[in-house]
Amino acid sequence: MTFTKSPKIIVLSGNLLRIAAVLVLLTLPLAVSPESPPNIDPGIQPEQPQVNCRSAVLYDVTSGTLLYEKNADEVIPPASMTKLMSLHIIFNAVDEGKLSLDTLIPVSRAASFKSSPPGSSLMFLEEGQRVTLLEIMKGLAVSSGNDAGVAAAEAVSGSLSGFIKLMNREASKLGLEKTYFADSSGYSSENQTTARDFARFCMLYLERHPESLPLLHSLPDFTYPKKANLPPGGSSTHGSITQKNNNILLGSLEGVDGLKTGYIDESGYNIALTAERGGRRLLAVTMGGEKEKGILNRAIDGAVLLSYGFYYFKTFYPVLPDLPPRKVFKGKTGRAAVTASVPAVTLPRDSSGSAESLKWQVNWGAPLAAPFNKGQKAGEISLIDGGGRVLLTRPVTTIEGAEKGPLLKQLFDSILLYFIGLFS
Repeated sequence: MTFTKSPKIIVLSGNLLRIAAVLVLLTLPLAVSPESPPNIDPGIQPEQPQVNCRSAVLYDVTSGTLLYEKNADEVIPPASMTKLMSLHIIFNAVDEGKLSLDTLIPVSRAASFKSSPPGSSLMFLEEGQRVTLLEIMKGLAVSSGNDAGVAAAEAVSGSLSGFIKLMNREASKLGLEKTYFADSSGYSSENQTTARDFARFCMLYLERHPESLPLLHSLPDFTYPKKANLPPGGSSTHGSITQKNNNILLGSLEGVDGLKTGYIDESGYNIALTAERGGRRLLAVTMGGEKEKGILNRAIDGAVLLSYGFYYFKTFYPVLPDLPPRKVFKGKTGRAAVTASVPAVTLPRDSSGSAESLKWQVNWGAPLAAPFNKGQKAGEISLIDGGGRVLLTRPVTTIEGAEKGPLLKQLFDSILLYFIGLFS
């Protein structure tokens, strides 16, 4: 958010946008297009929603299922969504004990809002102020302050350049192949990502830092500076400023509790949007929203995707059958207990994949012969819906390893395995 004339103008425009968004969302129909995401069978895929942004994805976070995509691999600057990676790096530093949320962060001249580029979103930090790490994080998440991005970088890495290297190293480590960061705030058009890449990152961010939602991203506003932030006898240039969260769906659409908006001219209007209802969490990332009525259209696109995901899909945890132990050849023990890890499953509500109609099919692999370690693959188990479609396949693995048995048993079992291989 860019501060122009006074805090009152910001609050008023924010409230008007929220009212307009609610009125539009209450009467908004779901438009459809024929495209289908690749990991939902087109034969059972509901009709797709139509969004105005250039690029978008929708995931069921609970199961990791892609529910919708549009130009998901188009490279677009993330704008201030970049600050989520900055927050991720900060959370990692806190988890590693390098910093705490109460750590006082010195505000350097470079981190002062007076040093920020023209048109920046600002927290309104000033040199010499006393600010905690948590306040810096709120300044990133709510006020979207580019000055807060510099202060965060200096607090974690000692310099902005060092922090940017850390961001890109983390992106590479996470396998975000089309993501690159040129700064810690998203101001630069050289920052690059895709809707798919960024959604994958956001799901990891939510998994590792669930506390970020109540602590940062669901806050409706943030006020800075307060009296405690001023040096003794000091004052701030603009006084205390309250800025609204740019995510106007907070408090307007059921379950919305994050994450982060972004805008620069080169990217258009972006948002990473998440909501939870009934134990299910969805994540939408939309990028490249048009400039005309951009904030409102961004909210409409997000609301359309979340409504589509919650209304047309169901997510549940299938119950595994009892898996019998497998025979072990040439080992000290005759049998090995096995297991499988099955995640949540997301299906269209009108598909033949009701919990009652699902069936398990186990395909055992080659005979188990000692020695082998814990986690040895023993076969595969597939979940099949009432229409005969394979919904997922997971490996069946041994719970423990097995050592070689006596020489005579090894010899006898080798002969058995020879004939088994001969006739199988």
